[in-house]
Amino acid sequence: MRRAWMRTDGAAMIEFAFVLPFLLIIIWGIIDISRMFEAVNSLASAVREGARAAAVVAPSDTGDVARSNIKAIVAARFAVVGGPLDTSQVQVVWNAPQDSVTANYRYQALTPMLWAFQISRTAAFRWEQAATAP
Repeated sequence: MRRAWMRTDGAAMIEFAFVLPFLLIIIWGIIDISRMFEAVNSLASAVREGARAAAVVAPSDTGDVARSNIKAIVAARFAVVGGPLDTSQVQVVWNAPQDSVTANYRYQALTPMLWAFQISRTAAFRWEQAATAP
């Protein structure tokens, strides 16, 4: 009878079953953090592209049409695995001698903890039309 209690045939499987959830959460967390850095990088790049486009706009063209075109550029350049960037989350400001473009994105993680936070990036370029800026 004592020999039956000393057998360890299934011990490794039981230990693995205890450790597996923690390993999966760690791996999932690494993937989510990688996705977050990709979203931050993509948002910074998209905002930079929008600010560059805003820097070459003529002073007479700084109306709503130019703003919506630049917002569309930023939204199109933002490419992540998560949801798309809404153009209402992008602000374009022309203030001589520079323009600035700001975008906000709500990052939603995939881990079971479901953490989310706001990412905000701003880029400013010197306005190439600054001598005649409004």
